[in-house]
Amino acid sequence: MKEILQLSCRIFLLVALVWSVTAFSACKAPRTGSDTKEGLVGTFISALHGRNFTALNSLVEPGYDASSEVEQLFELYGGCEFSAVKIDVKTNTVAGFLADAHVSGICRKAALLHQFKLDMSMIEENGKWFIELGKRDDGSAIPAWIPSTTMSPEKK
Repeated sequence: MKEILQLSCRIFLLVALVWSVTAFSACKAPRTGSDTKEGLVGTFISALHGRNFTALNSLVEPGYDASSEVEQLFELYGGCEFSAVKIDVKTNTVAGFLADAHVSGICRKAALLHQFKLDMSMIEENGKWFIELGKRDDGSAIPAWIPSTTMSPEKK
């Protein structure tokens, strides 16, 4: 019995190690962003649909860790087939390197069909647009003046 318990513990530790290395390497993948705000939103929606963690994480502003937020988004909307999508992008008139996107539409996931609404904050750095999401790599939060990206089903 003792040998079985030791083997189970070793298997658990091995699985935990593999998962940690995979998650860490995905978090450290290059942050490519997008050339345009609209392209950023489109790539974000495509990554959600395809449950592509690496693609979605590559859109997050460099210096931020959004792995837990990305996992939450996948739990809610990973694999959704989006339709009737309406995108409204507004650039901040005072600080042109900041923008907001409001996205709404219909999400079909498995046999369920529901409306969704996404509010996303974006920032431009070195000619590329990124999503403001997560916590800074040093553990501090996003500044209070920058709203975080949220996505939630609309209630009827």
